[in-house]
Amino acid sequence: DSPSLYLRASYKNIFRVPNFTELYFRHYGSADLNPENTDQLNVGITWQQTYSSKGRFSLTADAYWNHVKDKIVAVPYNMFMWTNINVGKVRVLGTDITLSLTHQLKKEQALRIDGNYTYQSVANHTNPEAKTYGMQIAYTPEHTGSLSFSYENPWVNLSFHGTGVSQRWATNQHYQGTEINGYVECGLTAYRTFNLKGQKLELRGDLKNLFNKQYEIVGHYPMPGRSWQLSLMWII
Repeated sequence: DSPSLYLRASYKNIFRVPNFTELYFRHYGSADLNPENTDQLNVGITWQQTYSSKGRFSLTADAYWNHVKDKIVAVPYNMFMWTNINVGKVRVLGTDITLSLTHQLKKEQALRIDGNYTYQSVANHTNPEAKTYGMQIAYTPEHTGSLSFSYENPWVNLSFHGTGVSQRWATNQHYQGTEINGYVECGLTAYRTFNLKGQKLELRGDLKNLFNKQYEIVGHYPMPGRSWQLSLMWII
């Protein structure tokens, strides 16, 4: 009556046409791009379980294989300009895992843990004799993940969260000096929602890059250090 385990499998063939920016944006676009064509095979499970009267968790895990023809990839043309190219054949092997756990402490108070992890091998398989054969596509990390701990209550909800990315390469050729180091970036969030006659008002404060970590998403362009943000959202 209330199944807790789900199994799934799927296959599909899809294509993606280059968007306007990828085709025509000045210096960035390439008007001769071909559409991507992808075969996707996926298998996975979902497990949902209540472990007590106060707690529940869910776990999902998926494994997939993709074969992409004419994959559209943005790569740096030089220090300041990027361009889009087609990579003839790309093989993608990957795994996605997510976890969510909620434990009720008292009335209207709960602890929540959410996490996810992705492994992706996105390798160039166009020409077996080329130097780039089998290499990871530019700006695609093999490992990414995130984890958050939240305390939900009637006063001020609090959350500590972190995101991690493994090393990447700034070019498809993996030249010396084009490796971009991995990083872990953490933050704190405090927020509260007020109900106002059928409408909602949310106040939110974020402390970003809590440990003032110097990291790069794009090579040679360091991201900001520690910063904060206040936001107000009115839901009608």
